[in-house]
Amino acid sequence: MFLRNYSNHLLQEGYKVVSEIVGDPSSIDIEGFTPDIYACDGRLQRIIIVKNADEYIVDSPENVALKRYCQETLGASFWGFAIVETGEWRLEENIR
Repeated sequence: MFLRNYSNHLLQEGYKVVSEIVGDPSSIDIEGFTPDIYACDGRLQRIIIVKNADEYIVDSPENVALKRYCQETLGASFWGFAIVETGEWRLEENIR
């Protein structure tokens, strides 16, 4: 539910969104990993990862690679969300 809601939020904000949730069959490969949501508005990129809270690892190979990409790419930001058992979410990391 979170992925769908957040993808729709980004679409309403004017971003082009690539994610299975919005039915886009293309995928974005960043250093061998595919973010759950990739959003771009022309000059800004959001790289978004969503995991269950018990599976979110700050220094996982996926997160490290995606954060490195964002740090090296002008206008890119990393957003890491964790979903708790109640279905609520929390922002674990935001690197711009």
